[in-house]
Amino acid sequence: MLLCVSCAACGAGNTNDNALSAADLYGSGHTDKSTSQPSSTVTPQAEDAAPWVSPFDAYFLEGEREHVVDQARDRLVRACMTSQGFEYQGDAGGSDDADSSANADFAATWGPSDEDTARQYGYAAPSTANRDGNAAASASYPSGYMHALINEENTGCIDQADARLGYGDTWFSAMGAYEKIRDDADAKALAANKVRQVMQQWEACMSNRGYANRDPRELVGKYADRQAGTSPDTAEQKAAMADAACKVSTGFMQIIRESYTEAERQAVLDNQATMDQIKQLSETIYANAKRELA
Repeated sequence: MLLCVSCAACGAGNTNDNALSAADLYGSGHTDKSTSQPSSTVTPQAEDAAPWVSPFDAYFLEGEREHVVDQARDRLVRACMTSQGFEYQGDAGGSDDADSSANADFAATWGPSDEDTARQYGYAAPSTANRDGNAAASASYPSGYMHALINEENTGCIDQADARLGYGDTWFSAMGAYEKIRDDADAKALAANKVRQVMQQWEACMSNRGYANRDPRELVGKYADRQAGTSPDTAEQKAAMADAACKVSTGFMQIIRESYTEAERQAVLDNQATMDQIKQLSETIYANAKRELA
């Protein structure tokens, strides 16, 4: 949570429970004209054949370019903290696996979509325990460390580093507009006819297995409070495996992804000026980062 690009990027994407982009503010349609895909055409392999990519992603820094910005921020923050008498300990909870973050967001929202994952983890994302454990292990800092790093006055070393890189008022104003654009797109995605249809198919499948849930998110919420790093009990394991099997048999996740892609692609077209501004700001931040590392 200490990295402002990551915070700005992920935080805006998470303002509603269904915001699902890879690294969310780096980045996630034409009009929805399709109907629910017959389940007979969907195989287990098709459910998770490739990482989902949001149409919003092209307007934000990703991969190596994002890594360059992170390196520049780290250098600036480290120098600032040293000048205040602290040894910068870095961000304990970060993840370098940008390619899988979109699918991890889907799993966190909708639950598992394959039975092997469901059997092993239930409704806990496989990476959650590791991240929480790392954060807990580094939760103790010297007196004054956190205030020097980041504070409500926006004078911390992270604030200073981000300002130097280009995360100023214009960026955060654009992010506010982006949050609204994305939330509206995601609401349209979930309201699409094919999503309602596949939800009904999933519900019928679960009913045949003895469950009365109408939406996979009900089960995600039911088991959300299990302590990270602990194993699912039998009831959670059985529910997760039934849920995953019904997702596969109905093509649930494929249809959810398609609907998000369509709604978000249209949102980009409808808000092209804002998205182009974000892309230009991102390019400026990247250029500033390269200058800091030169």
